[in-house]
Amino acid sequence: MFPYPTSPLRQSSYIATLSSGVHCTNGRKSMSSITTATAKSTCHDDSVSKSDSFVKEATSDPGCLPDVSMLTLFGIGALLMRGAGCTINDMWDKDFDKKVSRTASRPIASGEISQLQALTFLGVQLTSALGVLLCLNYYSIALGAASLSLVVSYPLMKRITYWPQLVLGLTFNWGALLGWSAVMGSCDWSVCLPLYFSGVMWTLIYDTIYAHQVRQKKAL
Repeated sequence: MFPYPTSPLRQSSYIATLSSGVHCTNGRKSMSSITTATAKSTCHDDSVSKSDSFVKEATSDPGCLPDVSMLTLFGIGALLMRGAGCTINDMWDKDFDKKVSRTASRPIASGEISQLQALTFLGVQLTSALGVLLCLNYYSIALGAASLSLVVSYPLMKRITYWPQLVLGLTFNWGALLGWSAVMGSCDWSVCLPLYFSGVMWTLIYDTIYAHQVRQKKAL
């Protein structure tokens, strides 16, 4: 500690010096805070710009084809998951398929393929589909994984309800949600839910027509 001066003139000089030092220190702190805030703002702006850039690249103008890479991913993913659903359905229904002439020739029901072989093939399908899913953002990965419960449970619905087509619709149209989130980063539910449930109703209608057509063939 420095000794406090006794002379009034020296006291005034001493106080002025201290005030100047405090002012300089506070000024440095203020400039540091401003610099830090500016840096954070710049980083935030950069992340927003990158996000906007991604959305702009993935989306397309009205009347134009969608992004080719995204379209390819969804085409492959749809093929793999549709195939996985058919494999699960044939594995679950093999005993029923044996008793129906229309389905008795299916590979698992006819014994051409064993349950173990079917399970191995299913593993390949799901693993490949997972590889496609991992190419999307984290939100879409979680959303896509959530659909697996519907894919597995749909074939069992015909055993417990007269409305398996409704569950089929919920499963088939999951892509409406996944497609939006893959491009935009998350779902806008005010847009996605009406689209999703419209697709569910459409599936419910056409699959009910199909069920009646099959029923007529069985009667013949």
